[in-house]
Amino acid sequence: MKMLQISDEVYQKLKAFVADPFEDTPNNVLLRLMAIADKAKGRWSAFEPAPKSPAPEAQRPARSQQDTIPEGTKIPDPVPSATEVVL
Repeated sequence: MKMLQISDEVYQKLKAFVADPFEDTPNNVLLRLMAIADKAKGRWSAFEPAPKSPAPEAQRPARSQQDTIPEGTKIPDPVPSATEVVL
């Protein structure tokens, strides 16, 4: 049998799972929690990495002709910001 040391905080939380104080040992409680985790594995897995989202370019819809500026259109100069000095 192996010896396992746990903190007082973990022990207090473990005691919250005790169903019958005369029958449940920490070992029984841990076995019951592991059985619950094993059943949950089929429904949910927190250990698999999240799927990567596509690159931002792939998410952006293709430009249409309406989104383009006609050739020869004059674009006004940007308005200077408060931190720019205009000489």
